[in-house]
Amino acid sequence: MKTLERVVFAISQGMSHRAELHNIRQNATRTLGDIHLTRLKHNGIESLIFDYDGILASHGKPEPDEKGLALLKTAETLFEHVFILSNKPNETRQTYFATHFPNIDFIVAKQKKPYPDGINEILAKTNIPAENTCLIDDRLTTGCLAAVLTNIQIIYILKPTTDYSYDFINESLFEIIRKIERLLF
Repeated sequence: MKTLERVVFAISQGMSHRAELHNIRQNATRTLGDIHLTRLKHNGIESLIFDYDGILASHGKPEPDEKGLALLKTAETLFEHVFILSNKPNETRQTYFATHFPNIDFIVAKQKKPYPDGINEILAKTNIPAENTCLIDDRLTTGCLAAVLTNIQIIYILKPTTDYSYDFINESLFEIIRKIERLLF
């Protein structure tokens, strides 16, 4: 039931914020490799939030891939506040980050994105203004919508991290969902 409520919330809020989501899609960053963290820092970003699935790793993988690891290591050196905000915050992932990236907070929100709970928790924790906080995400109706609802900056990744050999069904499902999102917004 919670999933259905979240889908209804995403659709209704997405339609209410259709222009903003369209603008985010139009200004998308193609791949993770196209992100310049030093430029973000130079442009006033003080707090950086990463989605997990599709950004740091392909869907379902317990640990970040090489590109995700490199991005995290760079982020750790540039930003005082770095967070993971995932809709799938399983214990294996949380343990991995506690062990390998103890300075990166893994946020387990009361409600999943697109609800703004996790981002609001981060904003309260850091006391950094929304305009100086940025989320990197690959979904328009989850992370991007949550960013719109909280007025934080967003980097929308057009070509997310995928591995169809690891989980063909979920990767295919999320690819279809992304295509529908792009058609709607």
